[in-house]
Amino acid sequence: MQTNIYDFLKNQKKVEQRFHVEDGFVCHPLIKKDLMLAKDFQINIASNAVESSTLVVLPTGMGKTIIAILVAAEKISEDDGKILMVSPTRPLTEQHHDSFERFLNIEGMIMFSGSMKPEKRVEEWKKARIVFSTPQTINNDLQKERYDLSGVSLLIVDEAHRSVGDYAYTGILSNYHGHVLALTASPGGDSRKIMEVIENLGVDNIEVRTSDAEDVRGHIKGINIEWRRTELPVSMKAIKDLVNDYLQERVRKLRKLGFLRDSRPGMVSKKKLLKTRDEILKKYIRNKGLMFGSLHNQAQAVQADHMLELLETQGVIQCRMYIDRMRKKMKKTKAEKGFLKDPRIMDSINRLEKYIGPSHPKLDLLEDIVRSSVEKGETMIIFTQIRDTIPLIMDRLEGIRIERFVGQSKGKDGRGLKQKEQKEILDRFRKREFDVLIATSVAEEGIDIPDVDLVLFYEPIPSEIRTIQRRGRTGRSSTGKVIILITSGTRDEAYYWAEGSRERKMGRIMSWLSHESVDQEGDDYDE
Repeated sequence: MQTNIYDFLKNQKKVEQRFHVEDGFVCHPLIKKDLMLAKDFQINIASNAVESSTLVVLPTGMGKTIIAILVAAEKISEDDGKILMVSPTRPLTEQHHDSFERFLNIEGMIMFSGSMKPEKRVEEWKKARIVFSTPQTINNDLQKERYDLSGVSLLIVDEAHRSVGDYAYTGILSNYHGHVLALTASPGGDSRKIMEVIENLGVDNIEVRTSDAEDVRGHIKGINIEWRRTELPVSMKAIKDLVNDYLQERVRKLRKLGFLRDSRPGMVSKKKLLKTRDEILKKYIRNKGLMFGSLHNQAQAVQADHMLELLETQGVIQCRMYIDRMRKKMKKTKAEKGFLKDPRIMDSINRLEKYIGPSHPKLDLLEDIVRSSVEKGETMIIFTQIRDTIPLIMDRLEGIRIERFVGQSKGKDGRGLKQKEQKEILDRFRKREFDVLIATSVAEEGIDIPDVDLVLFYEPIPSEIRTIQRRGRTGRSSTGKVIILITSGTRDEAYYWAEGSRERKMGRIMSWLSHESVDQEGDDYDE
């Protein structure tokens, strides 16, 4: 077993191109004629991926699905095996099924779903040539021994960075020991996690391409990134100080009990606050008094932290909505009751209710940017973390053709969108029936969203994977633009710096994986 990425890379081999190009199109017996445009990097990657199990790291919008289709066509022409492609969500699964049907001259492409009866899946499995499914459905069938993967000659894993922990991909991979093609826009910036992904996938080869790669240049356009800054007004800063004072008091109490010691005072992340709950349960398993007291502090710290995040990054109205929901709960926890009764929180709530002005100064910035962009005839996507922010932005952009794009689950702001509704909205966006799509994280991963002129982040996010996925919605057919709104002196800045650091680290790893800058000692990325 490989222990680090350097050892892994030393054993990689490259092969000659396997696909014929004619008049600028890929020419293959199983690929429909004059339909698939030939791109050097896709053909080069696919040629290597046909030879050995491969992890493909390619930015959003550069055609990972095309590579999967190329490899599938070649594998099917070589043997009688079945191909299985798994994707995290049903919309993604449908999208892949439609793409394969568009390009391939192959019968027997079947899409599985949890709503299909198990007996029907077993029947379809026997006669299918290519199966598309979410991993949960396949994993469940394998556990029930409805069929096995012995007849599968190629397993395609989309969004392969998820192949860690107890996610359903790992269950499928543990039952499969054949040829794997894994696809991701970003494996992340943690070398240990990357090695876990590689080992779980069982790949022998990694194909990484960035916009600077020799065979990529000319096929994609650049992206210009801007950061637009604003500041909280004095009245919002006063509320922030009250809530932060309460939060830091709770953090100090937790630190005295031995928790959060690895975090600098005043710099505790939400992730660490949430993780502290499990640490408390483990440490005080035999001391219920200390356990409940510590959990009480931890819960209140999380509540204050969330209130602060909403105030700093989203706005006063979203903050009020959070408090109102807590107040209206029929059965409040002791932590919630104590939180709402604290004088500092009561004072901050009173100030929130009396606040007059825009919910957040970002709204002024956003409106100017969007109206200017639309006047130029541009299309754009606005990303926001919080559903509650969407109606506020839409109200602000009155007169502009705009649609919301959210997940299926019922949110606190109202119902979600069914898959059919999501598809209809994206089809209308492709036809330019509206100019602005405002979306939550559901639009970040995988879904085939049309190329746009501008991507606007209402807030920075600390995840390098999600940031790359958001950015990938522009810069495909022409030079794209990304604008990120940042509120100075808030966690917007902290998230901006954290994401930047992680992305730079990931960039070094990707460059290293591309053999552009290899640390011969192998120490930098074997942390």
